[in-house]
Amino acid sequence: MADGACPKAQEYRDLFLDLACEDTVAHDPALVDEARRHLQTCAQCRDELARHRRFLAALRLPKPPEQAVAEAAENLRSRVLAMVCAFERRRLVRRLATVGAGLAAAALLTLGLTLATGRVGGAKADLPRQATNAESPTPAPRPAAKLAPTGGSTSQPTTPQAGLANSSLAPSSHAEAQKSQPNERDRGRMLSRVSATMSEVGESLRKSPTPTAIQKAQDAIREARELIRIASGTPEARKARYYAFRYLQLLGEAEQAELEFEAYLGELNVAEGTAKACKMLEDEGLREERARNLTLAQKRFESMVASVHGEGQVAAVAHARLANVYACLQRNDLAVAERLKAIELGAPTAEARDCYRYLVRTSLCNREYRDALRYARALVALPGSRIEKANDEARLAMVVESAESPAKALVLYRRILEKSPDCATAKWRLKELEKDFEAAILKGQP
Repeated sequence: MADGACPKAQEYRDLFLDLACEDTVAHDPALVDEARRHLQTCAQCRDELARHRRFLAALRLPKPPEQAVAEAAENLRSRVLAMVCAFERRRLVRRLATVGAGLAAAALLTLGLTLATGRVGGAKADLPRQATNAESPTPAPRPAAKLAPTGGSTSQPTTPQAGLANSSLAPSSHAEAQKSQPNERDRGRMLSRVSATMSEVGESLRKSPTPTAIQKAQDAIREARELIRIASGTPEARKARYYAFRYLQLLGEAEQAELEFEAYLGELNVAEGTAKACKMLEDEGLREERARNLTLAQKRFESMVASVHGEGQVAAVAHARLANVYACLQRNDLAVAERLKAIELGAPTAEARDCYRYLVRTSLCNREYRDALRYARALVALPGSRIEKANDEARLAMVVESAESPAKALVLYRRILEKSPDCATAKWRLKELEKDFEAAILKGQP
């Protein structure tokens, strides 16, 4: 159990699913009343119950035609590919601009050094010639021997000192540029100021922005962009870009915020790898989902799927997250398709268990007993703790009870209680079935 989680959440896990269905016949009424009283005081369990209701509402509807699912998947694929292509084009343009600026600066520096070196060499070569001319008799001047200027500057240095003075211009400029680059401590101070402003005005900007809060946010954006400009490529500059994205988002500058986020994501991918970028996309998607910004949450999870090319466990998690968003958006066909895709790609056990439980319940509601049995058997095959396995086996026994034979289910419930005597579902259903069999025997029914 995760830190801070409600200790009753695991005990009531199956009951929450049936409460969401408004069908608690499979549970002891005393346990149901106890759970309802607990829900009045526990916000975490109320959120869990609300999540069950959203997904069950999405999955309980009749299955869409195969063609509709295929078209929806193709449309999703086209949107994701278009978004990825646009992102790659912007990243390529930024890279070319950065490389071009670097090459131009290097070319100018090389040209300056070359010209300065040539001037020094020419001045040194003139010295022996001037000494020879001083020792030999000076011939009579002949005007016709004068050469006209060949173009170019007439103010070239006539001494080595003048040439050296000119040649020192480029290195000194480079030294000044390096001197202007902030050190790690200065970068940390600038980033701390940007971060402190977010802590100070973030809540105000989310609820009721004041002119003071807006002005401070704009100042923080300017400082973050200045840090990005003078310390490009450093971790501090990368974090400053993320803060700029968050400030712009809080100020309602959605387009600029998305540009900053895409730039930040590209830098993060290059510096720390695809896994880190995907984790950032997941965190941002969950944050947007909690804030009910479902369109942005959908975009984050779709980008997450595209980043790993739709393969692996990371993609499975992304599909499961997308299913949540689609259910909230009432796009029920896509919610079902994403859940099944998450299972196919090997979703983590917790996600797969939730998905199979919903599919079992939905199949039973639609009287699709064959599908319900298939999903219930897959649910039992998942690894888990003793109580989780007992609840999953009880779920399978309930499907057998509805689909095949109550007598066979009776045997299954007894086997479950032999291994896990504290399984409330198996205990209650066994008690109810024994009552039914006793009543049938008294009535003389076979």
